[in-house]
Amino acid sequence: DGNLSLTRLKKKAETLRPAVRDVFTGDIGTVRFTRDSRQRVSALVLNAGRIRNFRFEKRVD
Repeated sequence: DGNLSLTRLKKKAETLRPAVRDVFTGDIGTVRFTRDSRQRVSALVLNAGRIRNFRFEKRVD
């Protein structure tokens, strides 16, 4: 359906709705995916309340 589901510890799953390409919004705030030069998802950036640009990098071991 194009939505993204977010589950947090001790919280009910939340549906994030697409805003624009690679950006989803919901009650928690905004999640934006960033891509590398080959257009693969490399990280997600969270903006929620007073939290701004909290980045989660994709790691390959």
